[in-house]
Amino acid sequence: MATDSIRSWECYYTEVDGKRVFSTDIAMLKHLVSDPTPDRRSVLEFLHLGTVLGERTLFEEISRAPLDSCLTATDIRPLSRFTYEPQEFDYVSELTTRLRRAVHLRSHFPGKKGILLSGGKDSRVFLSQLPDIEQTYTIGRENSREVRVARRIANQYDAAHSVLEPSDRYLSTSDEKLRYSQSIKEALHIHHAGYDDLLDVDVMYHGLLFDTLFKGYFLEWDGVEVLGSKLPSTTLVSDPNPVDSLLSTLGFFPGPSERLTQFVGATFPELDLDIDSPREFLKSSLQEELNRCWDRTDSVHNAMDLLVIRNQPVMPFRTQLADNYHEPFVAIDTRLLDWHLKTPPEHRNSETFRKALLRIDGDILHHRPPSQPHDSNKINQLERFFRRKLPFVEEFEPAWPNRKQIYDEYGLAEKLFPDNREIHTLPVRLQLRVHNTRWWLDR
Repeated sequence: MATDSIRSWECYYTEVDGKRVFSTDIAMLKHLVSDPTPDRRSVLEFLHLGTVLGERTLFEEISRAPLDSCLTATDIRPLSRFTYEPQEFDYVSELTTRLRRAVHLRSHFPGKKGILLSGGKDSRVFLSQLPDIEQTYTIGRENSREVRVARRIANQYDAAHSVLEPSDRYLSTSDEKLRYSQSIKEALHIHHAGYDDLLDVDVMYHGLLFDTLFKGYFLEWDGVEVLGSKLPSTTLVSDPNPVDSLLSTLGFFPGPSERLTQFVGATFPELDLDIDSPREFLKSSLQEELNRCWDRTDSVHNAMDLLVIRNQPVMPFRTQLADNYHEPFVAIDTRLLDWHLKTPPEHRNSETFRKALLRIDGDILHHRPPSQPHDSNKINQLERFFRRKLPFVEEFEPAWPNRKQIYDEYGLAEKLFPDNREIHTLPVRLQLRVHNTRWWLDR
């Protein structure tokens, strides 16, 4: 058994009566294991980072097939499909051609076509190339900038637009949604799961992983320190510290994580979850993962991207879609993955991607993304910085609804933790992680 080269769909395996059993659904295997043992390290990684790293799961008896490998009845054999080999070529032209081709190769799915549409850049590619997309969906308040821009984009390409208003649906903690987290990622990332009854399409397009594979979202970009904040540039840091950099972009909350260790003992009394320093614990785990990247990479920047690809936190988003709709996952087209592996990291950036979009459709950015009102990425960064620092100036709205506002409005803390009010003081995301973990261990 082999997954695709970036393991966008997990394969879990365990030993039952001396034989190896595997499944894409960890819950199926959990039922086959007699009294599964919680993996302490995995539980700590999930609570403090939101992702179980490597090939582990929340249970000692169940593992995952490694990235780019082959699982057999007796062993695991590494494959070499996903290996960085930077080359010199026309990066914009090739990305343009390969994106267009990847979309058209996935245009044949039968039935009514829809797309999860934000006000950003990624999902516009599909609307510009697939005129038979009939329906678009945006999660957000009716009067938010994100929704207003998304509506204009839908109108530009003659597609219907529906707004999915934030409610307790958005933070749904249903059994089905939690099951799609597979115990190793946050169910929070399945933004649309609570709205399935409103998504009236057979095919659902999305732009998952465009940020990671084409725009270098997790790379460390150089910048200038101004008023205690870093104003990013379009130049990579020459000698980055990958672990510290990724801790600041992944799901780690330094202060609240320290407090979390005080509360989880009562929630998971069977586990010793007390650690001296969550930061040092996570740094050790991430460093171990980084060390495993070097045989496939040629630079520290590519190693950073590979570490995130090996441990991509948002995959439950894709898994839930693929189980409920025809789900054309464009980003894992083999030629696009080849572009990622052969393009030097300094050219995997927002500017390269923007130029490729404009070659695909010169009017694709006619309606500017809410947080990127200018063509120049530098000017966008400057405006974002000054909006954040200057008094009486409104900041750019976040793309996603306000989790805390929804969490408080619908009293979810009281519903999830009626007997442990101390946990209510933690950030919403950490409370949901505690609930996710408890659900998996109790079930």
